[in-house]
Formats: sequence, structure tokens, C-alpha cells
Amino acid sequence: MDIQTEDEHQSALARCSVLVDIDPERGAPEGDEIEALSIAIERYGDEHYPMRESVEDMELAKIVCDRADEPPVPVDIKSL
Repeated sequence: MDIQTEDEHQSALARCSVLVDIDPERGAPEGDEIEALSIAIERYGDEHYPMRESVEDMELAKIVCDRADEPPVPVDIKSL
């Protein structure tokens, strides 16, 4: 299943929401549909709404440490 347009994306989100509300039993066809929709929604989102990597490793480490009142520790986010 591929989502090509924003309309298809919105429809997939709405359908997935309905299916999640139904809370299908394990192994039910609706559960398989949720899984397929979730994968397609994620792929569409990754392609059309990519997350920017604007915070450098040390900046992020400093923010985290400032909030924890601890000295900064270098963190290599890309290896996580």
C-alpha cells in the first residue's frame, strides 16, 4: 500500500483512527489493515514531513544537562 497524495494521507489517517477505536482482536483482518496503514502513513510522513536535524550533538547534550543541573556530556545521537 502506497500513499501518493495528501488526500490519501488524510483518508489513511482517518481509517486507521476508526480501526484503532474498534480495537480488533489479535489476528483479525482489521489488525492487519492497521499495520499496513501505519507503515504507509509513516513512509508518507518521512518523505513529505522530514524531521530537520538542526540541533548538533553538543547543543542537545547541553540542553539536557542544563535541565538536569549536571555538567555537559558529549552524546553522539547518530549512534543511538
